[in-house]
Amino acid sequence: MDQIEALSLVRKILALALLTQSLEFLRCRREIALFWPRKILGDQHLSAETLTIVFFIRLVLSVSLFRNLFSPVVLILAATQYLLYRHFKGPFNGGSDTMTSLLLLTLCVASLLPKVAPVCLIYIAVQSALSYFVAGVIKWRQPTWRSGKALNQFLTLHNVPLDLGAGAAWALILFECLMPLSLVTEVATLPLLSLALAFHFMNAFYLGLNRFVLAWLATYPAIIYCSGL
Repeated sequence: MDQIEALSLVRKILALALLTQSLEFLRCRREIALFWPRKILGDQHLSAETLTIVFFIRLVLSVSLFRNLFSPVVLILAATQYLLYRHFKGPFNGGSDTMTSLLLLTLCVASLLPKVAPVCLIYIAVQSALSYFVAGVIKWRQPTWRSGKALNQFLTLHNVPLDLGAGAAWALILFECLMPLSLVTEVATLPLLSLALAFHFMNAFYLGLNRFVLAWLATYPAIIYCSGL
């Protein structure tokens, strides 16, 4: 995969992620307002009406981003991401919003400085691989994860009807720790990315972490590009 194709796929998948995030918020805006009422947050935060307008803007701009990497579009999207961070006092949906922000900022750089686009792709790829690797190392260092106890406790906490043992926990740890190999050898890239995508789909199905699927999927073209260098 060449630079142009990789950057185009990153942009299009991120656009889909932003589109689904915006639709999700607009559909659930009344329920979300119950958790972030303006009278508690204070006047420095957006009103419910303004917040709705922001997501309508993101909805329209995400369609434009899907069509083309145009500097003003991606810059405005990054600005709305900053407004949302200010409003919710951090990422609204944890890691998926953090990855979305990283991708938006990197695409801002790529749109303003096209000559550094290869560096931007490498940065996205490294950040994505490290996100898995760090998670794997953290699990490996904890005895409760190595024994499988933590995994079962986590599943029980989320009412998931699965009873997995140490083997499943070790499989998860090894997969996450081996993810950096996807950056350096094409032999490992597609198998590891396939496992990663299956992992995110399972999390979406069992745990409701649907936003993570597209947020991380948007980084995979960069990983494929990096592995072919």
